[in-house]
Amino acid sequence: MSARFSAWQRLMARWGQPLDRQLIKDAWSDHNLAGIGAGDSTAELHRRLAQMQQLPAQPALVKGAPDLNRLRSTVAGRLASASVESLHRDPAAMADARLLAQLKVEDPLSFAVHHEVFERQNAAVLAPLRAQLGAQVVLHMTCVPRLDRARHSEQSFKAKDSGLGHLHVIGGGHDSPYALNDNVLTVPVPDSYEHLPQKMAAAFALLAHVRSLEAVLKVDDDHRLADLAALNAGWRQVRGESAGQAGSVIRARHHGDHERAWHFGKCSRPELNARPHQWFAALRWCDGAAGYMVSRAGLRALHWASLYFADFVASALYEDVLMSEVMRRFSAGLRPLDMSRILAAKSDY
Repeated sequence: MSARFSAWQRLMARWGQPLDRQLIKDAWSDHNLAGIGAGDSTAELHRRLAQMQQLPAQPALVKGAPDLNRLRSTVAGRLASASVESLHRDPAAMADARLLAQLKVEDPLSFAVHHEVFERQNAAVLAPLRAQLGAQVVLHMTCVPRLDRARHSEQSFKAKDSGLGHLHVIGGGHDSPYALNDNVLTVPVPDSYEHLPQKMAAAFALLAHVRSLEAVLKVDDDHRLADLAALNAGWRQVRGESAGQAGSVIRARHHGDHERAWHFGKCSRPELNARPHQWFAALRWCDGAAGYMVSRAGLRALHWASLYFADFVASALYEDVLMSEVMRRFSAGLRPLDMSRILAAKSDY
């Protein structure tokens, strides 16, 4: 840990503030990812894995605590011995890279290793995304049966000559890889209603790897672009690092002050359709039904949550509440933005 970060850590501890925002920033820094994702990054990957294999044993372990360094060294050794083909295609290599990162959240080295393996295994999707997308993209939250409706939403943007890229997000199931067919992005999550939070988190996590992206507009398939000038003004609200998300902010009066039966009649699992959502939800969130914007900092916060706090992400049932709660926990910030000036919704959907 650098002296600069140690000083920051002492200051933040004095203020009683979590370090998550700084951890995310440092992990994604050009310094930490130098040589990662480059044309031939195998040597850099193995150099970092060799460092982790040399971690010293942890002394004075008590109450049956495992030697975390030994665990990390063992996993790094498996990755170091994996073939180039395995690093590109084998789910076991991806699982090891994920485990290596998850064992120690504050270690930027293991984050970089996971970053490298993830980019290798998803190169067929990331390459066209990087070639096609500019600074902003419209992300249509939809499902296979409603893709035609999402296409109508896309046309409303094209009719006003917005010049934006569009992606339609659907789920392929837990065992499916990321895939891109035209501008339909399939993520490794089921396509059912109760998996909307995980579906969108997976899409945002992937888009965090598209470094040209400055902001994403998330829309539902009943949304239509109302005012291009208002949209262009909205993009400016999520530039830089000051806000992770912008939208029509709902302020709850107390915990649980939200529609707890919104999902009734929509879920594929019958038991969920009769059980109120009892998640410890946020007190402030951007209304998903109105659409919202996510900045580059927000994308990285959602990537962080998907990597290190997957159980938390998996427990959510309401997509908009999850996204804003991630922003709050990682100090990414919410910015009020009147989405009704940007988007209109079809009432007959």
